[in-house]
Amino acid sequence: MRIGIISDIHSNLEALQAIYSKLEEAKVDRIVCLGDIVGYGPDPVACIDFLIDHKIKSIKGNHDVFAIDITRKLEWNMQKTAEIMILWSQKKIDQKRRDWLDKLPLQMKYAGIQMVHASMECVTGEYWPYILDQSTAQMHFYLQESRVAFCGHLHIPLLFSAADGNIKMQVLKRKKIPQKIAAKFLISVGSVGQPRDMDWRAAAAIYNTENNTIDSIRTEYDVDAVLAKFRRPGMPNVNPERIFRSRN
Repeated sequence: MRIGIISDIHSNLEALQAIYSKLEEAKVDRIVCLGDIVGYGPDPVACIDFLIDHKIKSIKGNHDVFAIDITRKLEWNMQKTAEIMILWSQKKIDQKRRDWLDKLPLQMKYAGIQMVHASMECVTGEYWPYILDQSTAQMHFYLQESRVAFCGHLHIPLLFSAADGNIKMQVLKRKKIPQKIAAKFLISVGSVGQPRDMDWRAAAAIYNTENNTIDSIRTEYDVDAVLAKFRRPGMPNVNPERIFRSRN
């Protein structure tokens, strides 16, 4: 089975459409989403509807949780721009779509593979740890039960491996998971809508469960069209160039 894995769409419809087409061209059998469907971008409703219409199995990310937290019961640990866009998104997302987001799980296991938005360190939504290095990966690997797991949240394609008490981290490229080595692997698939690795293109990963290979894929999309949407009437007064890096 070839599984296309996306994450951190962040209301970027153009990037979502482009990465979906790329995965379709690659003839994946199933696409799953690791959360942060909304937040930051100008099209929260359209991105939710896209996942629903295309039957993309999804989990919740922190921005999805905050988007349905209309009474501010949770502690929003985020930058001001992110908060402004969440508050604006709440006004756009109707009750039906809010209920859909609310019903999404915080983790899932698909084809024997664990999938989580941030880290297995916390899967209750109380906080959202970043796995940035060997130290912050340690608790995740302690709780990871499957040999291979996937996460989002970082917005950077990375591969972590744990074997013999040692944790290694490298940039995610094409990788064949060795079967004869007693090790666990965690793959951060990068971000569809808001990459943070100095590459503006939408990111995703493909995992082939038959030959145990992982491919990091990128695709271009119309960034200018996304930026132009921030000039629509009623949009918050934020600088979209700080949210979505242009091609320059």
